[in-house]
Amino acid sequence: MSPASPSAAGTTGSAGPAGTTGSAGRAGTAGHAGTTGTTGTAGVAARAARPWLRCWAPRAHPAARLVCFPHAGGSASFFHRWRSLVGPATELWAVQYPAREDRITEPAARSMDELVAGVLGELPALLDVPTVLFGHSMGASVAYETAAALLRRGGPGPRAVVVSARRPPGRHVPSVPGGQLTDELVEQSIRMLGGTAVELLAQPEMRQVILTLVSNDYRLIDAYEPTDPPRLDIPLMAFAAVDDPGVPVGEAERWADLGPAGFELTLFPGGHFYLADQAASVVAALGEVIERITGGTAHDLIGDAAGGGTALAGRWSR
Repeated sequence: MSPASPSAAGTTGSAGPAGTTGSAGRAGTAGHAGTTGTTGTAGVAARAARPWLRCWAPRAHPAARLVCFPHAGGSASFFHRWRSLVGPATELWAVQYPAREDRITEPAARSMDELVAGVLGELPALLDVPTVLFGHSMGASVAYETAAALLRRGGPGPRAVVVSARRPPGRHVPSVPGGQLTDELVEQSIRMLGGTAVELLAQPEMRQVILTLVSNDYRLIDAYEPTDPPRLDIPLMAFAAVDDPGVPVGEAERWADLGPAGFELTLFPGGHFYLADQAASVVAALGEVIERITGGTAHDLIGDAAGGGTALAGRWSR
């Protein structure tokens, strides 16, 4: 369960479907959705060549890459402001699902397989350096399935996966009570989970855009019911919030069954969208993961802005 929430501008990732352009603002525009964060002709050409991925912090010689998968109703621009938090040796990427922002004219994905296939068409080219996949809410499931598909291929794959605010496969509950995706119930879910999408629901020109986009993503995630979820043979870690109404801490702990020994659960204060208010702490925690798999230095991989320590509510490992 994961409705639209803050974008790069701190508003919502789903606001882009209004079809606006230019720099990011309250409407959640698609202006900086270029492969290298550029606009104009170069940005358009880059997006056409790689529609599923956006690079928010390009590096000439990256030591590691962090690839982020957004939540239901969310978009790549949700992670845009992290560009100032990652270190100079970490390249920051984000996945752009269809039917939002600069992909507004495309139909929404209808299955998990469709999302994974789209990412798989572009992600392998980035795996020449150690790469960590991070997914929030619905994005956690997409990141996990993408990693599993890459590992089944037997070629280069990610070095670790971090899932956030998501129950593991086989533990999903309907996105709304009873599973009936009416506008009323979807709006109630958005308000329960929080995020500044709540503010946009009061804007008549945005309300139906958000409800339609979130409903489409809820329908996809509700249909995702793997019968035999694969166990990853790379480090698998989970982030969770102590007051998340959709993902109790006990559910987040169950991700341990899908990874090797050494599973770690990191707890943050806050609710479902804890990472919107605690971006620096979340990026610092991700930097620790990257540092662990690369042997690099914290400054190069995390950066000064995120390197002041993480505001954690707890950490549990197995």
